[in-house]
Amino acid sequence: MSAEFERRNDGVADLRHKTQQRLKHDEEKLRFYQENVKNLSQATDRMENLLSSFLQRLEDLQHSIEPVYEETSVLTRARDNIEQVSELLSGVERYYRLAHVAQKRLDRGPSYELEEYIDTVKEMDEAIAYFEDNNANNPELSRLRTMRKRSHDALIQEYGEVLERYSLPLEEAEILALIDSQTQLRLAAVPPHEAPEVHTSLSTETITTLKTLAEWMIITSTHADECVDITARVRRVPMELTLAGLAPDNRPSTPAGRSRQGLAGTPARAAKKVQGVLHRTSSLLRKSRVDSIRRHSQIMGSPGRATQPDADRTATDAYEKGTEPLLEFLDVCLACLRHEHATLCAFLPRRYCARVLSDVCDQTLDTLLLKLRKLTTATGMQSSQHQYFSTLAAFDVLRRLHALAPYFVAVFDATDTSEHRRRFFQAQLDLAAVVRAVLLGFQDSVSSDPPAHKLPEDGTVHELTSRSIKFVVSVMEYHEAAASVLAHKQSANADRGMHWIAGTEAKVTLTNWLSSVLTALKDNLELKARTYEDPTILNVFLMNNYAYIVSALKGNVFETHVTEETLRELVVHFEELVETAKDLYLKTTWETLLGALKVEAVSTPLSKRERDMIKERYTTFNTELERIQALQQEFAIPSQALREELTQTNLDTVLPRFVAFNNAYSTSGFSQKNPHKYLRFSPDDVERMLKALLGGDDMA
Repeated sequence: MSAEFERRNDGVADLRHKTQQRLKHDEEKLRFYQENVKNLSQATDRMENLLSSFLQRLEDLQHSIEPVYEETSVLTRARDNIEQVSELLSGVERYYRLAHVAQKRLDRGPSYELEEYIDTVKEMDEAIAYFEDNNANNPELSRLRTMRKRSHDALIQEYGEVLERYSLPLEEAEILALIDSQTQLRLAAVPPHEAPEVHTSLSTETITTLKTLAEWMIITSTHADECVDITARVRRVPMELTLAGLAPDNRPSTPAGRSRQGLAGTPARAAKKVQGVLHRTSSLLRKSRVDSIRRHSQIMGSPGRATQPDADRTATDAYEKGTEPLLEFLDVCLACLRHEHATLCAFLPRRYCARVLSDVCDQTLDTLLLKLRKLTTATGMQSSQHQYFSTLAAFDVLRRLHALAPYFVAVFDATDTSEHRRRFFQAQLDLAAVVRAVLLGFQDSVSSDPPAHKLPEDGTVHELTSRSIKFVVSVMEYHEAAASVLAHKQSANADRGMHWIAGTEAKVTLTNWLSSVLTALKDNLELKARTYEDPTILNVFLMNNYAYIVSALKGNVFETHVTEETLRELVVHFEELVETAKDLYLKTTWETLLGALKVEAVSTPLSKRERDMIKERYTTFNTELERIQALQQEFAIPSQALREELTQTNLDTVLPRFVAFNNAYSTSGFSQKNPHKYLRFSPDDVERMLKALLGGDDMA
C-alpha cells in the first residue's frame, strides 16, 4: 500500500512541474504581447500627429487657391462672352452684306454650282430669320425676301428642267433587256424580293443633281408637295408615250414648262423604238403559240375537210389579233413600271417616291384595266356566241397575269395606297370568273347541241366531237389556269387575288371537268345517232366518234394533266363503246347476207326445190352485197387503224362463208339455162368489194 502511495505522489509531483513550466511560458508570451501593444500605441499617436499636420496644410492651401479659382472663372466667362459677341457681330455684319454678296452667286443660276447655290439660299434663310427677330423694319429684310423667292423659283425650275430633260422613253435595248430579265425571273419562279435590282437609265451625275434638288425641296417643307407634283407630271410623259403605242390620237399633251420644240422629235423616235421592241417580242410569242397550235393539231388529226395550213393560219390570226397585243402590253407595262420604281427610288426619299409612283401607277393601271375589261367583255360575248376557241386568249392572258402578278404587286406595294393592288386583283378575278363561265358554258353547249344539227352523211366524226376534243386539248395547255378558275369561288378576296392551284389538286379538278364534258358529249352523240334511219350508219357514226375520243385520250396531253386512274377508266369505257358499236355494225350489216350463205347437203341430181333454194340464196346474196356496197362505199372511217381492223373483220366474216357456199353450189348445176345470172361474183370480186367498203378506195 505504501508503494501505491509513493507512485501517486510521484505522479502529482510530475504534474505540478509541468503546470509550473506551462505557466511560466504563458507569462513570457503575455509580456511579449504587452510590449507590442505599447509599441503600436506609440506608432498610432505619431501617425495621428502627422495626419493632423497634413490636414492643416491642405486647409491653408484651399484658403489660398479659392480666390484665384473664382477670378479665373470670371475671366473665362468674360472671354467666352467676348467671343460670342464677336461671332454675333460677324454674323450680323455678314447678314447686312449678304444681299450684295449673294446677288453675284444667284445671278449665275443653280446650274453653275448647285451646292454653292443651295448654301447661299440657306444663308439667306438664316439672315431673314435674324432680321425678322431683331430688326423687322430693316430694308435688307425686304431685299433678301425678294432674292429668296427668286432663288427658290430658280431651284424649282432647275429641278423640273433637269428631270424633264432626261425623262425620255426607254431605248429599245433597255426595254428588251427588262422584258428578258423579267421573263427569266418568271420562268425561274424567282420571288420579287429576290429579284436583282433594276438599273435606271439616268446617269450618276443626273441622279446626284436630282437628289440634291429634291432633298432641298423636301427639307423646305413648303415645296415638298410641289416636288411631288412636278415629278409626277414629268414622269408620266415617257410612260404615256410608251404604253399608248404613240398613236396620234393617244399622244399626251405637252407638259407645262416644256417647249414643244423639245418634244417635236420625241413621239416619232419613241414610236419607232417601242414598235421595234413589240415586233421582236411578238415574233417570239407568235412562234411559240403557232408551234403549240400545230402540235395539238398533229396530235388530234383533222377529220374534217379543212387543210392543216388553213387551220393553223386561222388560229394564228386569232392569236395575233386577240392574245398577242395584250401579252405584249403586259410585258412592256411591267418593264416600264419596274424601271420607273427604280428611277424614282434613285433620287427621292421612300415616302415621296411612294406618292409619285402612286400617281404614275394610276394612269398605267387605268390603261391596263381598260384592256383587261375589253378582253373580259369580248370573252363573255364570244362564249355566249359559242366561239369557244376565240376565248382561249383569255386563258393565255390569265396565265400571264398570274405569273406577273407578284412583280406588279411588288411595284404597287411601293406606293402609298393599297388601291392599286385591289384594282389589279379585282380585274384578275373578273377575268377568272368569265373564263370559268366559258368552261362551264362549253360543257352546257356540248350537252345542248341540237341532235340533228349537221349530221355527216358518211358517218364520219361529227363536228361537235372534233371541235369539243380540240377545245379540251387546247384547255389542257392552260391546265393550271383552267383548274384554278374551276375551283374559283365568287367570294374570293380582291386584296389577295384568285387562289391558284397546281399539281394533284389541279389534276383532280380538271379531271372532273373533263369527265363531265365527255359524258355530255357521249349522251349528245347517242341522241344524234338515233336520228339516222339506217342502223348501220348509226353504229358507224358512234364507232367513229368514240374511236376519235379514245385516240385523243391516249395522247400525251391527257396523260400529263389528268389523273391516271380516271383516264384509264375513260379509255376503257370508250373502248368498250367502240367494241359495242362495232359488234352492232357487223350484226346489222351482215345478218341477212350471212343467212343466205348457209351450206346444206343436197341430193344428186338436184331436186327442183333444191335448185330453187340455191337460186334464191344466190339472188339474196347478190342483192344484199350490192345494196351494202352502194350504201357503205360512201361511209368514212377517218381512223386508218380502225378502218383496216373493220375491213379485215368484214373479210374474215364474209369471205370464208362465201367461198364455202360458192364451192358447194357453183358447179352443182342448179341453173342449166342462165348460171351467170346467179354466179355474178367470184371470191376475188367479193374481196375487192369488201375492201372498197367504208371509204376504203377514197382513203387509199
